[in-house]
Amino acid sequence: MRTKKKGRFPLFLLAYVLFWVILIMAGLRYLWGAMVSYEASRPVHTIDAYAASFDDDHIHRLVDGFIGTLDHNLQSEEEAYGLIRACFDGELSYAKMSALSTEDKLVYAISLDGRKVGSVTMVKRDEKGETVWFIADEEMDFSWLLSSNSITVPSSWRVNCNGHELGEDYLTETGIPYEELEELAADGYPTPSKVSYAIDGYLGEKGFTVTDLSGNSYVTDGGVQEGDLSESLSVEKKGEAERLTGQFLELYIQFMSCSNRNPSGNYLNLRPYMVAGSKIDRRVHGAIEGLTWASSRGDVLHDVNILSIIELGEGYYLTDVTYQIDTKSAAGIYTSDAAVKIIMQDTEKGLLVENLYTY
Repeated sequence: MRTKKKGRFPLFLLAYVLFWVILIMAGLRYLWGAMVSYEASRPVHTIDAYAASFDDDHIHRLVDGFIGTLDHNLQSEEEAYGLIRACFDGELSYAKMSALSTEDKLVYAISLDGRKVGSVTMVKRDEKGETVWFIADEEMDFSWLLSSNSITVPSSWRVNCNGHELGEDYLTETGIPYEELEELAADGYPTPSKVSYAIDGYLGEKGFTVTDLSGNSYVTDGGVQEGDLSESLSVEKKGEAERLTGQFLELYIQFMSCSNRNPSGNYLNLRPYMVAGSKIDRRVHGAIEGLTWASSRGDVLHDVNILSIIELGEGYYLTDVTYQIDTKSAAGIYTSDAAVKIIMQDTEKGLLVENLYTY
């Protein structure tokens, strides 16, 4: 019986299938590699990696130059860096700036919590036949964190910020007059004044510690601090000014109301309380003749209220005082209110009245 030989077709078929399997796998591998290379060549991967790179070292490289420009009398480098570092705890995002970008260069805006803080520039190059994007430049602007502040205080006060006493380098204006003393200054009297300080070149918020002439200190956010103009007055000088105010006003009202119809005698009574030849002395003496023909009203002074006594400087003092006067007439007694500012001068005889302003 003759045996039938097996054909070689199955072997051929197996070889054929294996050939195509290997070819397809190689094609898939090539395609996968091409896809990986394509993905790697996309700029989004580079910008994503850049956005994730903001660790302490990266931030320090970006901000060290900026921090070096700050006023370290007002703020330490560590404090400034901490404030900037805290900004990066927020949401960092990027957006392509099409107007600045080209086929070979891409520019992205970098934002923190929606605020643009800088930009990064990427360029592409070929490496081993593949296109790679890399960071060519980065620019950051932290000037939006800068702050400034100012304060106006009496010129005798000290101003401190961050433990540093502000000196002439921080002065922006001197000799600022007090509004209520402008008339006196215009007449040539010495008057207290204020000064202004300004600070900048720091981050965040900074206030001031001010110390008055008496050594009292307090913290303030800034602005105008008028202070107490009477703070430099000694207890003894204040008592002397109060006594002179009462004595002078009593005799001055008698003179002006022609008490006893004796203006010359009233002037002689008043004269020891005035600086000889002063403005008030000349004014009162010049009124004697007119009062000679006046009838006596006999005004009565009462309810004297000294609002303030301040030292103007160079031996001059100012007393701000209100009072009431009862004036007799045929219809009865009429009460009126009055207010004056009395200029006093320190002399060998003590305080004497140099001038008087009504208001």
